Parts: sequence; structure tokens; C-alpha cells
Amino acid sequence: MIYLVVQTLVALSLVAASQRNEPCTYPNACWPSDRAWSLLNRTLQGGLVRARPPAAPCHANFLNDTACNAVKENWSLSFWRGDQPGAYIDTAWENGDSYCNIDNDSAVPCDQGLVPIYMAQVKNTADVQAAVSFARDHSLSTRVKGASHDFLGRSSGNGTFGIQTIKLKGIEFDDSFKPKGSPPGTASQTAVHIAAGEHWYCTYGTTQGTQRNSTHHRCQQSGQRT
Repeated sequence: MIYLVVQTLVALSLVAASQRNEPCTYPNACWPSDRAWSLLNRTLQGGLVRARPPAAPCHANFLNDTACNAVKENWSLSFWRGDQPGAYIDTAWENGDSYCNIDNDSAVPCDQGLVPIYMAQVKNTADVQAAVSFARDHSLSTRVKGASHDFLGRSSGNGTFGIQTIKLKGIEFDDSFKPKGSPPGTASQTAVHIAAGEHWYCTYGTTQGTQRNSTHHRCQQSGQRT
């Protein structure tokens, strides 16, 4: 089930545990070949994107006036930032020591900053499994970008591989939920399964009028911890 995807993503914490002392990052020799990335993209049915800072179209090395104007119109919109593979609520986690912004001189090149080199935009559990397996097999330093933000910067990193969960949608109530491994006689209770790409405002809307309460972050744009 798609709701098990969060449990699957926990496996990412084990990706760094490999034969190498350090996880692989770009542009080191351990970085996968173009062919390997192409095969992953095929497995993900076109879901692998070359991620860049959102202001890239406004700079000489990626200049695109139409795309740049769209970026400028949406620059401060948190939901737009959540959708973009290379955008973060706090731009410090995009740029790091570099600076790729909409108020730069367009002649100044845009550097990659802390945006992952590739981002797997997963749509279902099979996609998640494929992306995690690829990261494990190549010992990649991997980041997960959810529906919102991580003010500690754990969803970005220099030379990394990213997995974006924004397309994993679904909210489902379970009125007879029992925690796995609970002792005999444990009473069932109501629970809600929230997919990793949902925002809290969707949960608000789903619980309203159902005589169910949910306690969560006051920021409706926030997403799920993955």
C-alpha cells in the first residue's frame, strides 16, 4: 500500500552503511554513469529529473526568459516551492555557499549549490523501492524532499541524490487500528494513514465534519515527516 511508503523511506537511513567509509557524491569517480541514470529514469517512467536551483532560468548558463518570469511570479509562494525539485522554503538550503537568486545579475552563472544533482519524483511504492535500491546499490548520499520543508536542511546536500515524495497522495481512515506487535487485548482505535506527499491542510479538510480530531502543525503548508 502507498501508506507504507513512509516506512519504506526509513530504509534511506541505512543507505550510507556501505562498504565505503563515506557515501558517494558527485563528481567523484563512484558517481553512477549516464547509462545507469537513464535506466533508473526508465524504471521510474520518466520520473527522474536533473534538479537545479529554482532561479537557474534567470542566469546566463540556463537562461530562459519565459521560465524566469514564471519563477519570479511564484518565488515567494510556499506551495510552489514545495512542488519544485530544487526549491526550498529557506533558500539557504538551496544555495549553501553559492548564490543563485532572482535578484542576481543574469550574467552571473548559477551554481548547483546544495540542490541534489538528480531528483527521483516518486509516484508509488514501486518507485520508492526502485529509488532506494538504486541509492543503496551505488552507495549514494541521499536526501528526501517531502511536501514541505526541513528547516534543519536534511532534504538537500552538495552532490547528493534526492527522492521527492510530493506525488505520493492519499488520506485514509482506519477505525479499527491496532499498532503492530501490540499485546493481546489491546483495544482498537481510530487512526489516519497519510501518504508522504500530503500537506496538513488536506488533513484538515478531510477530518472536518467526521467527528474526528487531528493534532498537527499549525502551518497548513507543512507536509509529512518521511
